[in-house]
Amino acid sequence: MSTTTRRYTYADLLNTPDDGNRYEIIDGELIVSAAPFERHQRFLYLLSRRFGDHVDRHRLGRIYFAPVDVLFSSGAT
Repeated sequence: MSTTTRRYTYADLLNTPDDGNRYEIIDGELIVSAAPFERHQRFLYLLSRRFGDHVDRHRLGRIYFAPVDVLFSSGAT
């Protein structure tokens, strides 16, 4: 008897519900996390301001505060 494990793709990620959870796909596995606590978000905000000020002042690139999709591969390995 064989079992087939489904590998999730970026297309699957785009179809996840907007329900307050955070979805990501790591090595074809769908990972679901609850929304972060307010304290965590506040810390990220303050940290991003510090980094952002430095990066902007020295024209080093961009800082993204909110989650941004990063696609490392199309799923083919």
